[in-house]
Amino acid sequence: MLGDDPLAYMESFKYLGSILSGNATIGQDISNRISRASAAFGKLNCRLWRRHDITLTTKLAVYRAVILPILLYGCESWTSLCHNIQQLDRFHLRCLRRICDIIWSDLIPNTEVLFRCAIGGIEFFL
Repeated sequence: MLGDDPLAYMESFKYLGSILSGNATIGQDISNRISRASAAFGKLNCRLWRRHDITLTTKLAVYRAVILPILLYGCESWTSLCHNIQQLDRFHLRCLRRICDIIWSDLIPNTEVLFRCAIGGIEFFL
């Protein structure tokens, strides 16, 4: 009760940029984070990722400074399940492949992509 008015039950709501749900699942918040990080990544596509005059080290520094914080905002409070981590890892590796200009038909394993970028998997950041 707030004064004389009863409080309404919300299935989920946004608080400080994170989506909180009544059943304590993080699927909706992770989808929202991936969507926001993907939008930021896409905005840098022509200006940074596709440019060949910018070094891989610089691109990865921008990725770590801009994209990863958007993706992982609020992850300290997540109770991550295996499929949630896999979802984040798929996005992480897709971005790294784009940064390194690796296409799927090259058949390069994820471990090699992480090695080329000198960066850990998404679990390293969680």
